[in-house]
Amino acid sequence: MEPELIGQFDPAWLVTLMSPSFFLRHRAAPLDLDRIRDVVRLEFRLPANTDFSKKDNRAHICAGRHVAIYLVWALCGWSFPRIGMSFKRDHSTVIHSCNVVARRTRQNPQFARLVERLMAECR
Repeated sequence: MEPELIGQFDPAWLVTLMSPSFFLRHRAAPLDLDRIRDVVRLEFRLPANTDFSKKDNRAHICAGRHVAIYLVWALCGWSFPRIGMSFKRDHSTVIHSCNVVARRTRQNPQFARLVERLMAECR
């Protein structure tokens, strides 16, 4: 036996129960992933045809990919599996990338300023 609904469902009521951070993570027009990739490519002086989803383990490309993944996580609020799908990586690799960038920002103030500047450019 199914429970009976009393009255009609009001979606506006449900919105009042959600935290504001929910709307930041699930906004209708998320930041453009291509914009973040382009900003990182320019900063790290990578060729325009650099594809972060390809398996390329050269240090300068890995560093750029780590920062791009971190920016997507920090600015878009996507889940690790979703970021992994967009970069053709496993979610554990995305977690590692975010941890690498977070650790470098704590240890190196110059790198922290770089990441903050890239965040500002991507917004």
